[in-house]
Amino acid sequence: MTMNSIHTHTEDLAQQLYSLKLTADAHQWLVDLFETLQGLDDWYDGDDIPDREKLKVIHNCLVVLSSNPFFLINHTRLHPLINSLILKWCGANDIEDQKDAAQLPKAYMWRAGFYDVVLEVFAIQNGFQAAAMTASRILEMYGESLDSYTKEFTNA
Repeated sequence: MTMNSIHTHTEDLAQQLYSLKLTADAHQWLVDLFETLQGLDDWYDGDDIPDREKLKVIHNCLVVLSSNPFFLINHTRLHPLINSLILKWCGANDIEDQKDAAQLPKAYMWRAGFYDVVLEVFAIQNGFQAAAMTASRILEMYGESLDSYTKEFTNA
């Protein structure tokens, strides 16, 4: 994924998140997290990333995400989900590296870990009942289809 497509995906996600009516700080933290995760994934995959974009990812990791007021107040609920997201990313990478097409749907599921965080942010702000009623809508925000994901790894 190129940096232009990361920005396009980030803008698309930002628009989807607006529909959740989160506070400005919660919304911005999720957008920054998404953009950071996309940049880290591209960096990890060895994609060509301009140095200025690498610096942005580093700055987001070390400064922006951890200083957001929403995150500061709610970090004890968010840290375990971020840890789980990273562990799921590791597992998905392992499955992808094995090139076993039958296992790719499992990796695809774990690639959606960011939306666990979105759901928790929504729950923090709106409570369990509202989050339960909105959970499927949040999962629908996951923009990549299983078919396109599978084709990426079976045609590589």
